[in-house]
Amino acid sequence: MSANNKYLNGIKQNDHKIINEIYQQFFPAIRNFVERNSGKTEDAQDVFQDALLSIFRRLKDNNLEIQHTFNTYFFTVCKNLWYKKTKKADFNVTSIEVVPLSDKEDGLITDAITKSDKYTLFTSKLAQLGKDCQKVLNLYFTKTSFKEIAATMNYASEEYARRRKYLCKNELVKLVKADVRHKELAL
Repeated sequence: MSANNKYLNGIKQNDHKIINEIYQQFFPAIRNFVERNSGKTEDAQDVFQDALLSIFRRLKDNNLEIQHTFNTYFFTVCKNLWYKKTKKADFNVTSIEVVPLSDKEDGLITDAITKSDKYTLFTSKLAQLGKDCQKVLNLYFTKTSFKEIAATMNYASEEYARRRKYLCKNELVKLVKADVRHKELAL
C-alpha cells in the first residue's frame, strides 16, 4: 500500500495509530512553518487538526484526489489554513502558497476544530497517566474483555482488572476536568 493510501485510509477510518504516525512525521514541519510566520505552537496544533479534519470530510464525501505525495498535499492544506487564520487576524505573513478550499470545507471547520480539540485533550491526559493505566484503558477502549485484560496485565482476576479500569478511568476523568480546556469545550 502506498504511503498516500495508507494515510488517507487511516484518516478516513479514524485509525488512531495512523493519525499518530501522521502527527509524529508531519507536525514538526507544520510547527516550524507556523512559528516562522508569526504563530505559536498552539496555532500549529490547531492548523494541523483542522487540516486532518478537512481531509477527513473530503474523504467521506469522496471528493479528494491527491496528485502529489500526501506530505506535499497535507503541508499545502496546512499552509492554506494558516493563511486564512492569519488573514482574519491581520498578522503579517509573507510568501504562503495558497491552495483554495471549498466553501463546504470552510463551513465544517468549526465543528471539526471542536472534535479534534476534545480528542487532543483526551489523548494528552491519557498520556499523563502511568504506563499501567494507559495500557489498561487502551485495552478497555479497544473492547478487550476483562478476562483478556487480566491475562495481558498479569492480574490475579477479572475482578481486579475491572477495579483497575475503574480507578484508571476515574483518574483520567479528574485530569480532564482539571484542565482549563474542559470548560471551553463543554465536555
